[in-house]
Amino acid sequence: MTGNLNYLNDVVNIEPIPVELLDGVFHVAKAQGNLDLSSDIKLSNVLYIPNFQCNLVSIAQLNRELKCFVIFTDELCVIQGRTSRNLIGVGELRGGVSCFNNSATVKV
Repeated sequence: MTGNLNYLNDVVNIEPIPVELLDGVFHVAKAQGNLDLSSDIKLSNVLYIPNFQCNLVSIAQLNRELKCFVIFTDELCVIQGRTSRNLIGVGELRGGVSCFNNSATVKV
């Protein structure tokens, strides 16, 4: 999910969907679209939540759509092809959150 409509392609309005985050706060998704996270990572049905201050990726959706492994260490989140074992993407741990880095060579 994202709060930036400019990140999405093929945007369609949807019936409002309440989304509860871990902090117990509800937000309302009003549209969805596709997102090109990189040339190798394309996500569909990404929810748009107006004024949402960050971008969140569902690991379950990532696994399902990319047919990949997502491996977490104390410093990295590594996205790797299930059959090819090719490196698809890397997230670095920053302040307790894994932040995607478009360069797949970070500390790997």
